[in-house]
Amino acid sequence: MSKMYRIADWLTEGLIYLAILFGPWAFGTTQTWSIQVMNGVGLALGLLWLVKIGLRAGGGQALQWTTLAGAAGGKDHRAPERWHAAERRFTRLLAAGTICILLYCLVSAWNARAIYQPDQWNFEYRPAIPWLPHSYDQAASWAAFWKYLGLAGLFWALRDCLLTLAPKEAAGVAREGVSALAGTRLPVRLRRLFWVLAINGTALAFQGLMQRAEGGDRLLWLIEPHIHKTADSQFGPYAYRSNAAQYFNLLWPAVLGFWWAGVSSLRRRRAGASSARKNQLAVLLPCVLIMAICPLVSASRGGAIVLVGNLIMAGGILTVAQWRK
Repeated sequence: MSKMYRIADWLTEGLIYLAILFGPWAFGTTQTWSIQVMNGVGLALGLLWLVKIGLRAGGGQALQWTTLAGAAGGKDHRAPERWHAAERRFTRLLAAGTICILLYCLVSAWNARAIYQPDQWNFEYRPAIPWLPHSYDQAASWAAFWKYLGLAGLFWALRDCLLTLAPKEAAGVAREGVSALAGTRLPVRLRRLFWVLAINGTALAFQGLMQRAEGGDRLLWLIEPHIHKTADSQFGPYAYRSNAAQYFNLLWPAVLGFWWAGVSSLRRRRAGASSARKNQLAVLLPCVLIMAICPLVSASRGGAIVLVGNLIMAGGILTVAQWRK
């Protein structure tokens, strides 16, 4: 693998962690400056992803974790070829959908029918092609396009990063062959990503709970938001408590699933060799508990309802998984 590819791969992983850490702490990425930073990170990730694809097309090769892990698992663990074909078709459809959405937003902004003047509360109309998608607020449409473009870059770069082997795994395969991945349930990069999510989410939960107990009405004890100025309408760095509840309701079930996958993987190994790993995984359950109570403490009614639904769904999934084992 070329040096340029390794640099692009390293930068990709670093920017992904930056996005995970920066987004929530930057007041939920609701300020203009934070949105611009996240858009820039997404665009940079998209460019790095294209560079990596170009380097592979020029003769470089990135080892796919799923393919090698399936081969290492033996005949019983190898996914059927038709499943891989269906996966490839779904990936193509997803890529086509991404391109269509971006083209629609781009054409709507370029072919805007009007420019909204917020200070005058009126529209400045301009010529447009009527049969093409068009907008009545050109500035907002361009802003939406750059946001979606950044999100697309982040998504496809993250997917590509998680599907390729980390240098440690690639070195093991080069040394021992695919048998080096035998018994591996989750790739190194996926485990690393979930640890960053878990630690960052727990820190966010602690800060929100402490601020709610203290009763402060400044986000991160620093600034007073333009709206939702009371402490009971805020939570942590989020100016609106429901936004915080949505974030934690997305995060804690994912971390719970990561804990379960890690525990299931350890059951296949010897107890003595995995004691340190067990101690690491034991930390995740308190993290899940702290994050799970945040939607309830935030006093968001919608967040509490979703929390109950998540608890029922997660409990059912884990019960079925345990029964199958």
